[in-house]
Amino acid sequence: MAVVLRNKINKNLEKIVWERLLKEIKKIQSVDDLKQFINKVLTSDEKTLILRRMAVIELIGYKKKYHEIKELLGVSGDTISAAKDIILGYGYDKRDKKIKYSSWPEFKNNKKSFSKLPTYKGKGRWRFLNM
Repeated sequence: MAVVLRNKINKNLEKIVWERLLKEIKKIQSVDDLKQFINKVLTSDEKTLILRRMAVIELIGYKKKYHEIKELLGVSGDTISAAKDIILGYGYDKRDKKIKYSSWPEFKNNKKSFSKLPTYKGKGRWRFLNM
C-alpha cells in the first residue's frame, strides 16, 4: 500500500503543482498518451490501489454483495462503502461528503458471469479484469 505523508505542502506550491498536473492531463490526446503519463507519475502500488478501487466500483455495478467483493478482492467494507460514494457522486475521502460531484455513469445490468472468479489470494487474482 502507498504511504501517505501527513506533512502539509506549502499552499502556494500545492496550487502551482496542482495546476501543472491538470494542464499535463489536459494535453493527453490518446489512450497511449494516457498510459505513458500514468506509468510516468504513478508507482506500481499506486496503480494497484486505483485498479482495486475501480474493480470494486465495477463489481458494485454487477450487483455483487459486500461479502462477495471482500472475498474476491480482499478489501475492507470501508473501501466498498467509499467506492459506493464515488458512484453516488461524492468524493472517495470521507471529508468530501459535503461536496456533490457529478455521479458515476449509471450501471447497466450486465449479464457477465463472475462465478469462476479467483479468490483474492495467489497468482492470477487480477486476471478476471481482462475478461
